[in-house]
Amino acid sequence: LEMGAIYTWSGFGRLIERSALSYDTTQKTDELTLEKATAYIKDKTPDFLFIHLDDVDHVGHTSGHKTPAFYEAVSHVDKQIGQIVQATKDAGIFEDTAFIVSADHGGIGFGHGGETIDEIEIPFILYGKGFKKGYLIKNQVYTYDNAATIAKLLGLKQPYAWIGKPV
Repeated sequence: LEMGAIYTWSGFGRLIERSALSYDTTQKTDELTLEKATAYIKDKTPDFLFIHLDDVDHVGHTSGHKTPAFYEAVSHVDKQIGQIVQATKDAGIFEDTAFIVSADHGGIGFGHGGETIDEIEIPFILYGKGFKKGYLIKNQVYTYDNAATIAKLLGLKQPYAWIGKPV
């Protein structure tokens, strides 16, 4: 498989099995991450691509979560996701692509890591090939369900030790 990871926060590099990737890069800004991601999509039409955009997290830490600046950052990343979707259309793989949009955590004030609903509730959007259109997920979803969902989409057997479930 052609698999890539393109991320702004370099900390993600320690969380992934980088030797399994065809392409692995970290960028200093979300704009550079977006540029690399859209080029990679068009050039390689990957089977799997992880993209991390960090500005929403950065703004949460510097300006606060649930502030006007925070919601402006969310709006901006929405436009960036639109550019990623457009890149799949330009590459001719849109109809065969499954999109998962997820945060890794919420936030409260200028931080996160606690157990409040604001810190643990995150957006989780599934769209494209393999997903029911217009379906509202009624069960609780955990971040570790992402890996199980991706494995199922790729037709891979989930390792026994995983606790996640395909959404």
